[in-house]
Amino acid sequence: MLAQLTVSRFLDELASASPAPGGGSAAALAAAVGSALSSMVCNLTIGKKKYEQVEAEMKRVLRKSEELRSIFSSMIDRDAAAFNKVMEAYSLPKETEDQKALRTAAIQEATKEAALVPLELMKHVIDAFALTRVVAEKGNVNSISDAGVSALMLHAACVSAALNVRINLAAIRDTEFVGWKEEEVWVIVVDVEPGLRRSLRVSVKPGMLCLIAYWLLCISGCLKEETAVTQNPPPPLPVECAADTVYRTGQATYYDYADGGGNCLFDATPADLMVGAMNTVDYAGSEICGTCLQVIGPLDTIRIRIVDRCPGCGVGDIDLSPLAFSFIADTSLGRVAIKWRRVECGVSGPIVYHFKDGSNQWWTAVQIRNHRYPVAGVEYLTAQGAFKSVSRTNYNYFVDTSGMGPGPFTFRVTDIYGDVLVDTGIVHHPNLSVAGKGQFPGCVR
Repeated sequence: MLAQLTVSRFLDELASASPAPGGGSAAALAAAVGSALSSMVCNLTIGKKKYEQVEAEMKRVLRKSEELRSIFSSMIDRDAAAFNKVMEAYSLPKETEDQKALRTAAIQEATKEAALVPLELMKHVIDAFALTRVVAEKGNVNSISDAGVSALMLHAACVSAALNVRINLAAIRDTEFVGWKEEEVWVIVVDVEPGLRRSLRVSVKPGMLCLIAYWLLCISGCLKEETAVTQNPPPPLPVECAADTVYRTGQATYYDYADGGGNCLFDATPADLMVGAMNTVDYAGSEICGTCLQVIGPLDTIRIRIVDRCPGCGVGDIDLSPLAFSFIADTSLGRVAIKWRRVECGVSGPIVYHFKDGSNQWWTAVQIRNHRYPVAGVEYLTAQGAFKSVSRTNYNYFVDTSGMGPGPFTFRVTDIYGDVLVDTGIVHHPNLSVAGKGQFPGCVR
């Protein structure tokens, strides 16, 4: 068992001429180290009088973190075993046509399993990131750097696992399987990158942020280049557009159940909880969903994403997540004055089309995600060769109650600045996301 080896022995195995263990096992080890560091911060917090108010939460986090550490440790061996099965399949006889067919089938099946193991690792990393954020925010301040290293190790594990998924997908002939798994990789990577930034934002003093800024930019570049699931065109050049320089004023509160989901019907994003709910007037029938805002409070300036509606908020008011509120004011205050304006979302990769659960060719509902600027309109190309505009609902889906047909679709999406993206061949998958091929250009400010 690789996971039972000493560090020295494992490194010897990793450095040997044997192809397994390899990068997949190393990724699982990195994830296990990340979870172990989260557990360390919990253990150094529990039992301390200063942290009595968070002790129960730290104990819950510790139990989950240790569960994940066990899973990650087991995946060190599982990844190596999956690769060995691929090698065994390649060694099968291939003298007759029947043997060749059996060998090919065995290779394809083993390669699918070899892709699924690191993909499973990526999914568990999302859960581990959520725990790291909690220990970074609430754990023993003397171990705050350990929480930061935990986030970095988990990030490295996720990106490394993504590379292993993709290299195996390249050898698989089942195009439907490949397409679905590529989409899963993309969605996880989009979640993890902001999760890293949130954890580091908590765990590093403001004066130290500049020391890691360049390094983080390098990480961002690696994510875009190495884990994007579609061959995207080069980023568009900035265009002239009116900067939103006028600040709105209002009050900020916070709500405990903020998880990235809400009235906008986005999926929960436990790795990125810098989110908020907008008052009904400014929510404007979901037009502001997915918009990023710069919010200035008494203590700091933050960037959030609108994911929900706050029915009880007054005009100009925003209900923030507890994490977001804690950056601009002490949470004990409950309500503070703010000013805010619309800003560019720091997204990676193309826009994403998400079809609602229950969507079909007779009633079709699509949502645009991962957009740099607010979406102003969505159209689709009809069988008659003309683009048809789709109405937007209060729950942030563009719905054609007569249906768009079976697809694949050609969509034309326009942002508030009039920039247009056209994507063809978008396959209809209810309750799944499909990546486009482009992103709205940035503005010249």
